[in-house]
Amino acid sequence: MTRLALVSFLLASPFALAESPFRDSGVYVGAYGGAHFPVDAWAMGSAAEGPTQLDDGGVIGVRVGGAFLRYVGLEMNLGLVAVETRDGDRVHVADFATAVWGQLDAGPIAVQGRFGLGLYGTGDGEVGADADWNTHLGIGVKYAINDRFTVRFDARHTFADGIEDTAHVFEMAFGVDVWVWPWTR
Repeated sequence: MTRLALVSFLLASPFALAESPFRDSGVYVGAYGGAHFPVDAWAMGSAAEGPTQLDDGGVIGVRVGGAFLRYVGLEMNLGLVAVETRDGDRVHVADFATAVWGQLDAGPIAVQGRFGLGLYGTGDGEVGADADWNTHLGIGVKYAINDRFTVRFDARHTFADGIEDTAHVFEMAFGVDVWVWPWTR
């Protein structure tokens, strides 16, 4: 038991002694891009035209967030998901989401978990106008380049409206965040 405690102390000491580059509070903005993978029959569409099943696609977006404590914060993102229908038509879906996040960091690396609510929406296009509420859970890894710039990888599981039941949609994205307030620590 003593050896385990000593090994744990020696492995954790460099991280515990190093000052964390993650801010205790502040506001950041960011951009991201990645892939969107519906596992089930994810559908969008107007009531008049009926739901249309959507396939895999790409996502790009911007986000703004804030840390209230070093370990807890809020984030909002606005993205555009470009997907195809089963008939081969291109559809653009707006993705608005809010999330509460929590993170644990060790030196310049942090693991982040999140829970949020969002909205998928389409305009008057191939599938007609539609808006579907969704809920999501996610996990991510962040790397602080310095006290202002962070790169990150996020994976998100979204529970959305499906054709007959809840659809499960996975999203993976890479992004960069810039702390904009306060500018210096």
